[in-house]
Amino acid sequence: MSLINNVKIVRKYLLTFDEPIKAYNLLKELNLPELKEELDKTYGMIRQIYEPNIYNKVYGRDGEFKIYDVERIEPERFTLCAETRYGRYEWILKEMLEEKVKSFLDLACYSGILVTTASSKGIKSYGVDLTKDAVDVATARAKKFNLDSVFYLDNIETFNKVHADVVSAFEVLEHVVNPEAFIKHVCSLANKWVYISTPNGSYDVGLGNLGTWEWDGVEEHTRGHVRAFRKESLFRLLNKCGCEIAFLDATPENLLYAKFRRKEGGNVL
Repeated sequence: MSLINNVKIVRKYLLTFDEPIKAYNLLKELNLPELKEELDKTYGMIRQIYEPNIYNKVYGRDGEFKIYDVERIEPERFTLCAETRYGRYEWILKEMLEEKVKSFLDLACYSGILVTTASSKGIKSYGVDLTKDAVDVATARAKKFNLDSVFYLDNIETFNKVHADVVSAFEVLEHVVNPEAFIKHVCSLANKWVYISTPNGSYDVGLGNLGTWEWDGVEEHTRGHVRAFRKESLFRLLNKCGCEIAFLDATPENLLYAKFRRKEGGNVL
């Protein structure tokens, strides 16, 4: 089998398991004319981490998610009961109530159902998202249900307007430009604990991003994952960032859950 065919096989394997950055770096290093099409297509998958204007277009005010998407993905009926929508929401709400948390900040809050549910339980809650339609929906729902929830239209990787006892960033780490910088940033916003979740490897075993970007014929679909984590690699990341880890494990829904904070007296963060 030729080198070109072998490289195509490796690229497909990496994309299947949500590792487009590794695939792109391999193709770029080889710099073979016969693989230019694969190089260009792979770059198109991760343009948002190299080009800020593309990041904002994908996730931001002019992004692909519109109001009808918000209503479809997270219907209004979950405004006061987010724990019935996702297991990760049930996990954090249960712990916040047990620990009598006073304030809560959700990064990448989308429709804000976790924020509004926390507010309905007496926790001062805030949400941040870069998608305007999502923030508009979240704000309108909070007003409709007379909830003391505050939502910000902002970049979660630089947001610093609010600090809270607990900060969450669910299904975010697989998208961000710099995961180490993001973990340190999130820890700087939390007075007590940070909660995150991320896919345990790739979603949809055997598909990953490749199924979204190539197999279904969609071109320039750049809102997918740029990296994948396993339990060991997530542990290494949190440890490198100087975090005290209270919980880190895989769940039956094929996600990794982690609860952590910056170490007291540490100078890493």
